[in-house]
Amino acid sequence: MGRGIAFELAERGHTVLLHGRDRQRLEAVASEVRDTVSGATVRTYLADLADLDQVHDMAARIRAAEPRLDALVNNAVAGGGAEPRPQSAGVGTAQASAIARVSQ
Repeated sequence: MGRGIAFELAERGHTVLLHGRDRQRLEAVASEVRDTVSGATVRTYLADLADLDQVHDMAARIRAAEPRLDALVNNAVAGGGAEPRPQSAGVGTAQASAIARVSQ
C-alpha cells in the first residue's frame, strides 16, 4: 500500500518522504520512484517505529528538514516479527502523535 501511494503522490508532483527501518530497502524504493517518475522529489527517513526513541528522533528530523507535512500514511505494524519488543506496546498512538506534531 505505502509503495503504491508513494508512486501516485510522486506522479502528481508531490514531495514524498519515505520511512523505513532497513536502509537498503528504503533506498531501493526511493531510487525506484526517482527512476520511474520523472522529476520526483523523494527523501528518506530511517527509523524503527517499534522504538519510541527512534520515532521521536525521526519526527524531530522531519520537523527540522521539511517546511510542512500535509499527510501521513502509515501501513506499518509495530511489534511484528520474530521477537515482539516490550517498547512496542501502544506505539501506534504514540508514533502518530509524534509524527503529527511535525506539522503543527
